Amino acid sequence: MTEDKTKMEEVAPPMEIATEPPAEKLAAWKAQHGDVYESTFKGGVKFWFRTLKRAEFKGIMYDISKGPEDKEEAVCKLCTLWPENVNFSQFTGVQEGIPLIYSEYLMELSGFGPALDLKKV
Repeated sequence: MTEDKTKMEEVAPPMEIATEPPAEKLAAWKAQHGDVYESTFKGGVKFWFRTLKRAEFKGIMYDISKGPEDKEEAVCKLCTLWPENVNFSQFTGVQEGIPLIYSEYLMELSGFGPALDLKKV
């Protein structure tokens, strides 16, 4: 085995590509949360999720006992509907940044990101 192949195996995705959630779960989530979204990340990792509510945002962001990475993972865990019980600490190698990118994406989609149409007048 070559050294390059060994390095590639070391950064192999720890999470397999998610199967789609059952249709009845998707219907129940839409009834409960309104809009439900799907997104695919590096390595084919898929998440189905809902947006973050203001009270949830405040509860996570104002918790001084949590560091930035813990807050990112808390946002991801709270909003992720499928796959269930994802351990966001498990991502390694080329997927290590998924919780950061995913949490930023969730925050922006939920209205807690920067103003996209900001212009000086």
